[in-house]
Amino acid sequence: MGEKLEKPITTKSSLDNENNIIKYGMSEMQAYKKSMEVFSIKNPDIIEQNKNIFLFGLFDGHNGSEVAKYLSLHFSQFLTENKKFQNGEYKQALKETFINIDSSFRALEVQIELSKISSKNTPNFGDNKNISNFLEIFEPRNLEGVNIAEFCGSCGIIILITEKSVFIANAGNSKCIPINTKNEIIKDKINKEHTINDENEIKRLKNVCGFVVNENENENEKENANDNKERNEFNPINYCPLLTTRGFGDLQYKDNKVINIEDQYISVDPDIVEIPIDELKYLIIGTYGTFGENNNKNTLTINEDISKYLLEKLNNSDENKKISEIIEEFFEKIINEREKEKEDKNKENENENKEEEDNNTLIINNMACIIIQFKHENNNCIVEEDNENDKDNEDNNINEEDNENNKDDENKIKNSKELNNNNLNTNNKNEEDVEEDENI
Repeated sequence: MGEKLEKPITTKSSLDNENNIIKYGMSEMQAYKKSMEVFSIKNPDIIEQNKNIFLFGLFDGHNGSEVAKYLSLHFSQFLTENKKFQNGEYKQALKETFINIDSSFRALEVQIELSKISSKNTPNFGDNKNISNFLEIFEPRNLEGVNIAEFCGSCGIIILITEKSVFIANAGNSKCIPINTKNEIIKDKINKEHTINDENEIKRLKNVCGFVVNENENENEKENANDNKERNEFNPINYCPLLTTRGFGDLQYKDNKVINIEDQYISVDPDIVEIPIDELKYLIIGTYGTFGENNNKNTLTINEDISKYLLEKLNNSDENKKISEIIEEFFEKIINEREKEKEDKNKENENENKEEEDNNTLIINNMACIIIQFKHENNNCIVEEDNENDKDNEDNNINEEDNENNKDDENKIKNSKELNNNNLNTNNKNEEDVEEDENI
């Protein structure tokens, strides 16, 4: 997880922008972590502006910033050069790009670039010393003087906005909360988090490490109950000191030659969610330091609590207020609550004459958040205008039909009158002829 500071660094790097499709704001803060290891794609409209395709990304590094920074610089290029992307097969293109850019860390030219980015040259496994089991199974290369991406890694969450759909691709423990046009969280479209606490990930890790135990095993094969118990009590932290189970880099945990790259202990295979763009009002994207669980229930850390808090601020703020300002205020709220919690704990410990270790995980991480707002009102205006035009045209057509009908009625009346006159003249003439005959 990395070492933490006694007091947070609250200097923020923020950005706001908008176009005819979206309005967005983002902010990053170092917080309590000793170094800044979160990087983002800061030019989301770099992809094909004429096609209204935009790319956002957050890369949350660990054991160094090198991999995260490299991803922020090069992910766009890897994606746009992908043939599937160029053919409009966006979901497959994202999957391939995750795998391709991760594989590139083994290339010499990439290793050289990582070295230039590097701020440190030694691996950091945090406080966890239990990696001997992993070393036995995977036999990673000697860490001295090797590729930085061997021990440095990054989670990554990507938002690809296309003309009809939004794709959310995630590998790691970052989070994207989609909000629909009714201001409701789309719960079944929240991306999965890949951590050692997830049952599906634990099952996958057991398979990789050979800890699969057949439940239908014969009693005769269970000679050593203690061994079986030990095999069943699988603890991922004994094999890898990372809490996240998917991400970029960390190549030492991807050296199993008999399985695919997607199936490695630390897998780069992303989960991808697709949402029709016309269903969305907001996307709230954050790193683990933003959404990660906190032991203090009063602190805004649960997904729904954070989303509802930010949603209320977005909907009730002045139109001129920047989205990044709302994020910055949210960061300050988290920090202030955390500092208040620390102060209360210190007073409690002083009264009880004891020391308590601060094991809160939220404060160890950097904080980064992006909020994207979709501008559906422009389309609605066009629709309403079209409807008005259609109505006007319909009224005009009705009026024209009425005029035609009126003309027909007038002609009928005129013809009827003429016919009556003709009949009257004929009758008068006949009477005259009869009178004339009588006189004769």
